[in-house]
Order: sequence, then structure tokens, then C-alpha cells
Amino acid sequence: MLIALILAGLNDISAVRVHGATVFSEKEIIEISNLRQGKPFRRAAIRGAVIRIKSLYESKGYFMAAVTDSVIQTDKGMEVHLFIDEGPRAKIVDIIPEGMESIDSLSLRRMLMRSVPKELPVPYDEAIIASIEQSLYSLYQNSGFPMVEVISETEGVAPNLIVIRVKINEGPRVRVREVVVRGNKKVRTDIIEREIVVKPGRLYSFGEIAESQRRIYATGLFSSVEYSIDSLGPNDTLTVLYFTVHEASPRYIDLGGGYHTPQELQAKAAVGHLNFWGRGQKVELSAEASWNFLWFSQDTIPKFPRRRLGLTYSEPYFLGFRLDATATGTYSYDIDLDYEDYTITFLTRKYLGNLWSVSPGMKWSYSRNISGKPIVAPKITLNAFTQEIMLDSRDNIFDPMSGLYGRLRLEEAGWILRGDADLIKSFISFSSYSKLTKGGYLLATRLSLGDIEPYGRSSSVPYPERFSLGGDGTIRGYSWYSIGAYDPRGIRSGSAFLNANLELRKHLTKTWGFALFTDAGGLWRKLKSADLSNIALSVGLGIRYYLPIGPVRLDWARPAFNYSGWGIIHLGLGHMF
Repeated sequence: MLIALILAGLNDISAVRVHGATVFSEKEIIEISNLRQGKPFRRAAIRGAVIRIKSLYESKGYFMAAVTDSVIQTDKGMEVHLFIDEGPRAKIVDIIPEGMESIDSLSLRRMLMRSVPKELPVPYDEAIIASIEQSLYSLYQNSGFPMVEVISETEGVAPNLIVIRVKINEGPRVRVREVVVRGNKKVRTDIIEREIVVKPGRLYSFGEIAESQRRIYATGLFSSVEYSIDSLGPNDTLTVLYFTVHEASPRYIDLGGGYHTPQELQAKAAVGHLNFWGRGQKVELSAEASWNFLWFSQDTIPKFPRRRLGLTYSEPYFLGFRLDATATGTYSYDIDLDYEDYTITFLTRKYLGNLWSVSPGMKWSYSRNISGKPIVAPKITLNAFTQEIMLDSRDNIFDPMSGLYGRLRLEEAGWILRGDADLIKSFISFSSYSKLTKGGYLLATRLSLGDIEPYGRSSSVPYPERFSLGGDGTIRGYSWYSIGAYDPRGIRSGSAFLNANLELRKHLTKTWGFALFTDAGGLWRKLKSADLSNIALSVGLGIRYYLPIGPVRLDWARPAFNYSGWGIIHLGLGHMF
């Protein structure tokens, strides 16, 4: 038995070496070959590896590439050597569409040229052919041709020179005779129909169908939305379009929580309904609180330092227009900032395409200090106009791998709305997500700035309106609200701030990952007194456990300089940005 095990080990692959490769790296070739150190040696596996490597080269136009192998038996096992003669790369000299009848050939050729990265001739690449075919499918399927077929063929016209012939079978040009919704049981049909942009009598358009699916999904009332059309014959010009939906439960409960060093636990809960009055209206009641679990050890430690209650009502078609309207009432209490606050906001949101939105609105707030300290204006009421512009091109809101997310928010309190102060508050936040070229890393960055300027009747910014900085959400290596100068209350606050965050994220498996990060920022009494040489900087690392609704995030962070403590730990759900 022992001899058999030893012999079995000697028949394993001990190493894979690649020779002569310049187009692809050794790592890329070994990965496509599927030959791994420690795997059993099989001659069939070597033959399969050679075929896959040749296919890889051919996909980039190296049709003359030759791959040979050599196997050497050593005292450690079988050492596989792969020798590659890459040869010349073919070039595409022309792209010729054939078979089109309904679309002008000159316009079609111009469209095809836009699929090529630069002017012909260009190095052959299967990705170019795939882009050409995708462009043609998109053009025809958005112009009334649901049954179009596109086949690309290569033709050698000289050594290493290739013409791409794109053969198009258009099929019948079809209009939508009727749109039918089916599968809904509790949700009214007209609620679904108002989200459908496809109208009877119009040419079949896959783009309009996809947009209709997106809008129906966005209501949150359905777990799936599928479409289909009647079977078409070669002479059919009319069809019925079906949207088949499967309803999800309109009621939901969300629970969340977290931990922050040294002694604070957080709990969050929300209950809501996605179809409250039967026409897509949404209502949600939310609550969150922080619990200091060492409150009993000292009389000066508050039991619940932070808490918040909120009630939100949303109307998707305000006044009969496709205009989201949201009314929110909140109560907030924060012992560290020495205030409790009652706020009512009303805003409307208009989407400008799939990426941009604008949200004008109004806000009323009443704030008072908790401690009863003799400060200026212990109670204050503000009335404000608000405006927000948002850009969102993230590929996934829970775990973005690419895209941008930006917000610009402006508030003007006082003026004709009166209240107790005249203020202009501006806030901007911009995040980007981009994959690095090597290692599967993701670079996530965020830059946030805020400023409050008094005017008119006011010469200073009321304390409840001031910014604070430090802790989870801003600069993780510092405690809550620990950055900036003290105000007369003995609390760090300011009317201008800067916050920058950078994370290097990595998925190790489908469920586990890690992040290295740095956070920086400053908080100042006024914007003109900002001192960029006095920036707080922290560094840290975190572990991620990925769920469909975002990662469970465990972060450790500490100030980058002049610090001798253990650091700060944060536990929460979802990326910080």
C-alpha cells in the first residue's frame, strides 16, 4: 500500500512551465490550461490543455500559433513544459453586412464601424465580432424585428488579412397589437400598466420592454417580471406582448444592529408596507437606538445615548404625474450632541433618465438642548427650502463593483419662510468604484464636503445645525464627534467640514473578503478658517461576510499618528459608502 501511494504521488503534476509566450502571461496560460500542481497526470489532460491554449490565441487572431508539450519525470513528480510559437496576428481589413432590407446599408456600415476601437485595419479580436453582433441585435430588436438572426463569418483575403461578413436574417417587422398583464392577484392591473412604456400600435422594441420590466420591478411589489410574445410566422406583422408577474409580499420587516468601541451597541428595526392604499403607496415606521451596556457602572453614563424614530409615506404618482413624493417625520435624540430634534420633510423626486434625479422639497425642524445649559437659543425652529441632485450609476447598490454615486444638497432656511434663523447649508458627496487591473481588487473612494453660512438676521450657526465628525460613517479611527474645536457647550462642532475615505476591497470567496482603508477629515468653525495642515487621519482593516443585502462589516481602525491605544472596533451591516 505504501509503495502504491508513493507511486501515485510521483504521477502527480509537480510543476507547469510555459515557454515562448509574450501575448499572454504564464499565469493566464496555466489558468486556461487547467493544469495544476498536485493534480493527477493524465495525457488526455495535456491534449485538452493544448487545444484550449490554441483556442485562446485564435480568439485574438493568432491563427498560426503552435503549441507543443514536453513532460519530464522528476523525483517530485511529472513536470509539464508548454512551448508556444505565437506566430503573426491577423488583421481585420473590412466589415461587410449582408442581407439587410429594411435599414439603409450606409447607415448600417457606419454603425458597425463604431463597434471597432479604431479605423480599419485593426488586429483581429473575437470581442470585436461579439460587439458587432450585439450592436446589430440591439438595432434590429429596437426597430421592430424580434426574430432577427445575425451570423458572422471570417474570410481570408490575403495572408493574415481578414474580412468579416455579417449575414443578417431580419425576419418580419412587427408591431404590438395588444399589451396583456397576467399573474397579478392582489395588485391592481392599472398599477402595473402605468409602469409599461410599450403602447399598442408601436413597433416592437426590446429597449421599451426592458424599461417596462425595470419600472415594474422598482415598485417592489413583484418577485419576478417576465415577458413573452405570440409565436410569429414569416408573414406576421402584429403580436400580443405579455407581462407575467409573480407577486411578493407587500409587508416587510428589516432588522439591523452593530457595535462600536468601547461600549456601545446599536439596534435598528423597520416595518413597512409597499402597497398601503392599493395604488403603490409606501409607508414605513423605523426605530433605532444605541445602548451603552456599562451605564450601570457610572451615574454619568447615559443608558441610551442616541435614539431615533421615523415615519415615512411615499406616493409614486404625485398629483397624477410620474413624480415621487415623500413625507417624513422624525424624532432624534443625541446626548453627546446635547439636542433632541423634531423634523418634518416633504420632497418630490423626478428621475432624469436612469442615472440622474432632482428632488426639490421643504423642511421644518424644531430643536432644543437636552442638558438645559445656559446657551444662546436653547430652542430653535427652522423652515427651509431644499434641493437635491443625485447621480447613481452603481452596478449594485449593496455591493458596488463599478460606477459612481454623487449627491449635491442645498438648503435655505429663513428668508420668506421665516423661522428663527437665516442659513444656507450646502453638502456634496461623491463616491466612485473601480476594479484594479490585477489581483481582483476594488478601489472605492468617497469625498464629502459641507458648509453652512448665516445671512440676513443671523450672524452665527445654531448649535443643532452644526456638523460633527468622527466615528463610524466618517473617520473610523476616532471616537464619535471627537474631531474639531470645542464650542461653548463643550461639544466639538463646526460649520464646515471635509471628509475623504479610501478603501481597497477584495473578495476572497463568494462570502468572505477583506478591506484596507484610510479615512481623513477636518471640522472647522468657519470655511475661511479651514486649516488643511490639521487633518485627522486614521488607518484600518476590516473583514467582510457578504450577504445578498450587503456585507456584515467588522472594522478595526486607529489614528495614523501619535496614538498608543488599541484602536476602535466597529461592527455593522453594509458598506460604509
